[in-house]
Amino acid sequence: MACKLLFLIGIWLSTSPAWGAPQANFAAPSDTPRSEQKIDLPTVHKVLSSPGIPVHGDDQSMCWYDYQSNGGDEKRLWVLPDGNVYAVWIGKDSEGLQSARTCYAISTDLGNTFDYMESVESHRREMPALAVLPTGQAVVASNYWRSGQPQFTCSVYIEIIAGMGIFTEFPIPHDNHVYVAPQVACLPDGRIFCTAYNATGYNLAVSHQYRILDPLTGSFSEHHDLFPGEQPSFRSCTVSSPSGQKVATVLSDDLQSLEQEDGVRILCMESTDGGVTFGETVALAEYPTDFSQEVFLTTGSAVSAVYDAEENLHVVWDAGPMIMDLKRPVDEYFHDYMMILHDCSTLDNGEPIVAVRHDTARFIHSLTLTNYKLGNFHTPICFPKIGRDEDGILTIVFTAFIGDSTDCDPVTGYANGEIFAVSSADNGLTWGEPTNLTNTPEIDERYAYLSQWNEAGKINILYQSDPVAGANVGVDKEY
Repeated sequence: MACKLLFLIGIWLSTSPAWGAPQANFAAPSDTPRSEQKIDLPTVHKVLSSPGIPVHGDDQSMCWYDYQSNGGDEKRLWVLPDGNVYAVWIGKDSEGLQSARTCYAISTDLGNTFDYMESVESHRREMPALAVLPTGQAVVASNYWRSGQPQFTCSVYIEIIAGMGIFTEFPIPHDNHVYVAPQVACLPDGRIFCTAYNATGYNLAVSHQYRILDPLTGSFSEHHDLFPGEQPSFRSCTVSSPSGQKVATVLSDDLQSLEQEDGVRILCMESTDGGVTFGETVALAEYPTDFSQEVFLTTGSAVSAVYDAEENLHVVWDAGPMIMDLKRPVDEYFHDYMMILHDCSTLDNGEPIVAVRHDTARFIHSLTLTNYKLGNFHTPICFPKIGRDEDGILTIVFTAFIGDSTDCDPVTGYANGEIFAVSSADNGLTWGEPTNLTNTPEIDERYAYLSQWNEAGKINILYQSDPVAGANVGVDKEY
């Protein structure tokens, strides 16, 4: 079933000290009665017709790809102070995966209207990441698996002229190794910082890598290792600070590493010289595994990061229960184990702070392991992304599921997702009340991408809206 990729602007109604407290005011794009959602917000006003603005206009021919994220933050939406908005997503037609491409749309009026530029690449590509050069040219990185060949290929695509939608390809050297999920960050001097991640089984001799691309010459720097000796994973985020002096890449251990190690971690490497050299790997969080316990906490579906104006790095990820006792109801563990966490080295001695905690009054409940149908790699609160506005307000957007196990798509049996947001006015020390932005109980909405920069008092998000619930669930017999 074809889905839509939508752009949504949310407007905060208050910048009072109530921000970051349990009662936060947010303008949500719906007239859905709050009593039906059991959310106690003091004032909610409709500011935009749900479910947002289709960035592809009326053309849904490339909207048949319904699994838009592998758990990284590929920064697929950029809003700039000059009013330009850039958006990319994975597109595919109804014929099959060989048609998969990066679709591209641009707006020059802060997202009120979009020009759909169609495909960035001329052949199959997946998992795109987006950045924007100081000249306004879009930069896209994506990977491609060639049938019959032993490796993926990763490339960077640079827009020839800003807003034209025509790109030049620069293949990332792979040194005969397998790399996937490339990401890019544009530095103020025009250089492009590129990362790619090891997908060679559990061959620890192959490290994740980074290179710097000079778009004027088309040449890449030599290979540099990232996270040397660490397990393969591609749930990552690459981000640069406003000055370009700092560059960070964050990695979440693959859940398969549970079989290899005594725990899973959120890892970070940071550069203070514009990506030339990096410090040691730092574990922002560690979750020990103990299979003798009936349940233990582990990392969830995604990781995201942003720098603030003072160039402090803010990282968010979700966590949830690894359940060993399959006979007990899943939601018995939700409140203690299902959460979204925020980390900044300047706060709380660098210890992670809970930004969102699951509660059955707000999010989906009455689940067991037999009716736990949210979509592959989904949990009741998942896929967080973080951004900030020009006043420094931090916001996390995420996919969540409300109601109970009876509120599912009658065709697929999967629950419909909603897009939620939560904000902090004190740099992430405290967080407000999560708010439902979409309020469309009959439509499945997932994979929100939040712009790194947003106008004061606003957030801008790109998300998927699908009339058939589920993600990568085989509904269209395409996966």
